[in-house]
Amino acid sequence: MKKHILIINYYFPPYPGIGGRRWSKFAKYLARKGYIVHVVCASNPFPQEQSLYYDEVKSSGIVIHSLPANYPRILLGTPMTFLEKIKYRFFDMTLKIFSKGTPYDRAIFWKKNMLSKCRQIIEELNIKTVIVSGPPFRVNYYSVELKSIFPDIKLINDFRDPWTLGHIFGMNNLSKKKMKYELYMEKQVMDASDIITVPIDSMVSHLKKKYAEHVNKIVKLPHAFDEDEVCKNNYSGERKKQLLLYQKSLAYFHRAAV
Repeated sequence: MKKHILIINYYFPPYPGIGGRRWSKFAKYLARKGYIVHVVCASNPFPQEQSLYYDEVKSSGIVIHSLPANYPRILLGTPMTFLEKIKYRFFDMTLKIFSKGTPYDRAIFWKKNMLSKCRQIIEELNIKTVIVSGPPFRVNYYSVELKSIFPDIKLINDFRDPWTLGHIFGMNNLSKKKMKYELYMEKQVMDASDIITVPIDSMVSHLKKKYAEHVNKIVKLPHAFDEDEVCKNNYSGERKKQLLLYQKSLAYFHRAAV
């Protein structure tokens, strides 16, 4: 019987941009290992665009569950007309006033949809492993509630970028009050997770120093090197060494987490 696992990645293909690459590659290879990979992600709000990696995840072993993004569409682009500028300013100001953390986290209104779908999938398929990748980091924070509902699941939270140390989503311009809430959410995720994965050594060092009580759960999982791309493009010896390192890391992740 094939094992089902759940990945939560807001930017997963067909959502365009680099945010879906990391776990589209991992999902691809987990499916090749025989897993049924369920992915909960945000619907693509850009009908004229789609991810460069979308074709790779059109696999019988990957089941994509797209949910409405619920973030104001006007804030995802540059307003051009007078009316668009008025709407942009209204939603921007409203989120700045009422959001507890950064107003630019696109998952800010995604909690209800995400938790409802994830609960359904976990219950119906008896899923034991849940992998959550941010940014947006509220997705990671919402997973804490999943862990409280299903305490026996193995919860793996993946930080593709630095959270409170970073500069994305206006993090470096937050008020003390809003930053305090982001720090609170980060701490909740660190406490609730079974494993924390990050792609580079500096993030490992930072988190181990900041959360000394959780050093054993922080694991480096490098960004994906796709074997198909390596073979197709005949990469150099150095790139092949990087691929070998990645394969070893993924093998560790496969044994320890899945």
